[in-house]
Amino acid sequence: MNGERELTVKAVAAGVVLAIVFGAANAYLGMKAGMTVAATIPAAIIGFLGEDLINIVSNALATAGLPGSALELEFTERVLIEDDPDTLRTFAALRDLGVMLTIDDFGEGYSALNYLRRLPIHGLKLSQLFVQGVPDNRSDVAVCQAVAGIARSLNLSLVAEGVESERQRAFLLGLGVEIGQGFLFAPGLDADQLQQQYSNPE
Repeated sequence: MNGERELTVKAVAAGVVLAIVFGAANAYLGMKAGMTVAATIPAAIIGFLGEDLINIVSNALATAGLPGSALELEFTERVLIEDDPDTLRTFAALRDLGVMLTIDDFGEGYSALNYLRRLPIHGLKLSQLFVQGVPDNRSDVAVCQAVAGIARSLNLSLVAEGVESERQRAFLLGLGVEIGQGFLFAPGLDADQLQQQYSNPE
């Protein structure tokens, strides 16, 4: 019974991956010249796929006709402490596909820096847990400064999550964090809404 349940969960997760990728493909076709779109698959979905992840992602991209760079996979900080050779191989294979790899909510969990430098990732996402307190909370300011310094030193991109005010945005820009997501910029948009907002002019 457990085996059947595991297969069902994997099938559902794989279906979510396909839906996200095809949503990205539709949005990708409608973008203005010079614009790009990257679909993000959250860690909660990735965790259910295990060793099937590479094949599912590869097939989804090929079927949708998208480059790997149009897809971003988020992983939790747990991967930093597992020190699993299979994880390293999986990351390497995904990177070879051109897929963007990021560590989500960085700073909330383990933050094992020794392993961070070994994984072939592209970037980090600064947790909104810390972003929401800047620039007034000294502890949150210190964490944001530290994470920004780590990303800069390791030549990783850094995205600030949960940006909701101009003061937060200004503070983050002062740290050199130029990419953010949150209600300050836009609410969550599905593929059709994204295409409508940034579609080619008639």
